[in-house]
Amino acid sequence: MEAIGETFQRAIDAVWADWDFAWPGGESNHEAQARGVSALEAVLYAHAGDHVVGIHGNLLTLILNHYDDRFDVEFWRNRLSIPDCYRIEFSGGELHSSERLPAGQT
Repeated sequence: MEAIGETFQRAIDAVWADWDFAWPGGESNHEAQARGVSALEAVLYAHAGDHVVGIHGNLLTLILNHYDDRFDVEFWRNRLSIPDCYRIEFSGGELHSSERLPAGQT
């Protein structure tokens, strides 16, 4: 029997290896990325100014990957903490900057 962490890692490996693969009842990385980017852009375009969006780490990584491919599974595995907070700035529909905020500066 596999440990929960091993099963979770295998599940993540599968969806990042094949962006069109989806577990039963789930969505592929392509589908999740499209859903996340659409939701984020709706917020950015409908409301001028500052925004706060809460999101889980894998979807955050998929959305950021849409704008910059440096945000990949290795970023998700090695750079994100739980919990984590990033300041992401967009300009003209493009990712302008991203900065990890130190704990306590949220």
